[in-house]
Amino acid sequence: MAMGEIMIFEAEWKKFLESELPRKFDKYDSYNDTRDGPGNLLTKAVEAIRNGNADRFLQALDDQTMDWWGDQVYGSFSERMPEFIKYLKSEYEWDTQQEEEAELEEVETDEDHEYRLILEDMLLERMNDNWWILLCETPLFVYNINKMHSLGWVEGENADISYELNQNPELKKFYKESGLNKDMFSELVCNGMDYDVQGIIGGIVDAGDILKAMVEGDTTFQVDQTIVALHNGLVGSGYFVQPTGSIKLNLKEKMDVDFGSYSLGDVYGTNTWAWRAR
Repeated sequence: MAMGEIMIFEAEWKKFLESELPRKFDKYDSYNDTRDGPGNLLTKAVEAIRNGNADRFLQALDDQTMDWWGDQVYGSFSERMPEFIKYLKSEYEWDTQQEEEAELEEVETDEDHEYRLILEDMLLERMNDNWWILLCETPLFVYNINKMHSLGWVEGENADISYELNQNPELKKFYKESGLNKDMFSELVCNGMDYDVQGIIGGIVDAGDILKAMVEGDTTFQVDQTIVALHNGLVGSGYFVQPTGSIKLNLKEKMDVDFGSYSLGDVYGTNTWAWRAR
């Protein structure tokens, strides 16, 4: 067999892989790749939501998993190449043993990594990049900034809610937008109003779900677990209630996430949503 015929092996390699590789597969395992939690990916997810750019998260993920993916490709290559050599030996007739050894060594050493690149391309074609599961079951408190209200200050637990609503137009506007009944709103105000407090209407969303919606170009995202809160991020104070009913986040408008030191989650140490990387 002439050396020029080595190119035939590339076609044979593709044909061999067609039957060896799964037709479709998920890139990430829903158990093994998620059991340790999102780690620093959570911080990257929060940054992406705040910046309205999920591509920044995907780039960080690619950088972080580059070596892991390379190992996956190499492992698949190392597993299948010996079987491919056996296949070639069974399919081709060789003039001499020396010629056979030379030709097969050319394939096995693959100094230009052509066979490995062919394998990787085929894996990428068949792979479902289910990156969002790396953040699954990671709840975040997310809200549109244009739904925030600067509310000033009232006399805490002794506040008369009817009086305060009449005296504070911004508080009255927040009350109407919150969807709370008067008793629940009174509970919120009496426990959470402070100097320079911000009124927030948002909800609990799965980090992976909202980033996936952003990547897919969705304009709105329905939230079934609503949070209405008062928060002073300068001193770390606040209060929140969880009314029934759903709201919609506008994915095209500026969003923020309750995350980090002095966040409302930090104030309560709550496990209702993730407010720090673990």
